[in-house]
Amino acid sequence: MNGLKLPNLNIAIVTGRLTRDPELRYTQSGVPALNARLASNSFYKAADGEWKREATYVGFVAWQALAERCYENLHKGSAVMVTGRLNSSEWETDEGEKRSQIEIRADRVQFLDRKPTEGFDDEQESESEAEATPEGVEG
Repeated sequence: MNGLKLPNLNIAIVTGRLTRDPELRYTQSGVPALNARLASNSFYKAADGEWKREATYVGFVAWQALAERCYENLHKGSAVMVTGRLNSSEWETDEGEKRSQIEIRADRVQFLDRKPTEGFDDEQESESEAEATPEGVEG
């Protein structure tokens, strides 16, 4: 090669709705970890001129206080924006089959659903967010 150096950049930002209720578990050392999956839709015009919808399913994991806050506030159908980095893992099933997955290790989860509150203007969208802190990330 001609010495081309590429930067190491691993950033993922996905919006969508949760496909099921998130699952909260605790590691052996008591660290909270949340697993969730969201569907992100995109639209395109097919060759026949019809608009088609395509869903992409993305899993994400959140740790520590971020995990607990997400568990308290999210449920199946919740709209979220997840920001983090892609993380891959591989394992073998009990039957000896190799499996792999890529998911987002969340640094930030923004809750996008409207939450009616007293004095809340219907035209505004209520957004709250949860963010991982450096001490809230398990190495």
